[in-house]
Amino acid sequence: LRGEQTDRIPYFENYIGEKIVEFILGYHAGNTAAAIGDPYRGDQRAIVDGGRCIPMHPKDWIKICKAIGQDVIMMETCFAPYKIIDENGNRTIVNDGRIKNRKDWEEKVIHPTDEDIDESMKYLSEYIEAAKNENIAVAFATGNMFITHYVNLNGFDFFTLIYDDMDFVNEMLTVTSDWFTKLITKAVNAGVDILFSGDDVAYKTGTMMDPVLFKKMYRRYAEKMYRPALEANVPIIFDCDGNPTEIMDMMIDLGCSAHFPVDSCGLDCLEHKKRWGDKLTLIGVLDLDPLIRLSPKDVEKYVKEVVLSMKEGGRYIAGTITAIDEIPIENIGAGLLIYLRVGEERVVVTNDRVEGEINCNTKCKIYINPDKIHDYNTQT
Repeated sequence: LRGEQTDRIPYFENYIGEKIVEFILGYHAGNTAAAIGDPYRGDQRAIVDGGRCIPMHPKDWIKICKAIGQDVIMMETCFAPYKIIDENGNRTIVNDGRIKNRKDWEEKVIHPTDEDIDESMKYLSEYIEAAKNENIAVAFATGNMFITHYVNLNGFDFFTLIYDDMDFVNEMLTVTSDWFTKLITKAVNAGVDILFSGDDVAYKTGTMMDPVLFKKMYRRYAEKMYRPALEANVPIIFDCDGNPTEIMDMMIDLGCSAHFPVDSCGLDCLEHKKRWGDKLTLIGVLDLDPLIRLSPKDVEKYVKEVVLSMKEGGRYIAGTITAIDEIPIENIGAGLLIYLRVGEERVVVTNDRVEGEINCNTKCKIYINPDKIHDYNTQT
């Protein structure tokens, strides 16, 4: 993440859907964001007892990493868990943008608490412990400050509030960023390896709001949240899809080491690398549309072209621009196989499987025929 020499092109996916997880593992284990339900699709099954989602079991995540050649598992507490009292008198997460003004904020909202931090830390500590002897890093996805407001708490009215009542917006962002800072401090002290933080604040045409105003608003809160990681020498991945070009200089100045995902739908990826690649590791680039729509043969060709072009000069981690979810199994196999051929010369490819050492401590077989049985043989 800081431009170190690698023995291969690293590979990273932050989200893998449950059908593909089941294909890789041979049993149902949820998706890589949640053991139950899908928080990325507003699935209420992912929210247990009015609180956070239950993350995938870390041992399942580690098995997936060893199967696909990934070196990091990730747990998320992306949103500050603001709550309300529902019609049944129970506390429940606000995720429908219902808080529209100061009156709502003062009369309806229950702020995130230290108990919410402790709940997240319980799971994160299990991740850190499980990965300790596996040569696998642990990333913690958190600090999504703007999304907490423009999706969960206030909806898109948040952007109107920026112009109508900036004092109110700053009051909310102070509460949110203070809570995230406490959480990040505890995560760093517990031994997390990577802070995966940011906000989807850009469309494919540019930032969601004037970049000058955004920088003025965002910097002081991000400085506060990032400080614990920077002081502990924990690398920070800035998470923002679309085209955040106009704010990249600020994110570098804030201490970020990498940008995920480099979104081929919003960016000229080679130009993005030319401009920022000496300061940031770039992650992603593989667009979902060709991975979904092309034939396996054409997927192989596409992945090879992307990986070979982006790897020049180093500081590139291959992966999709957002998630592995709706991609046909045969295309995942084709894409992964050609990636492994480009990124890891020790892998031998046959007609229906790939055999070999995919990362430094694993030997496995991945079958792209779903009727085949998965064979994982971990080497110490």
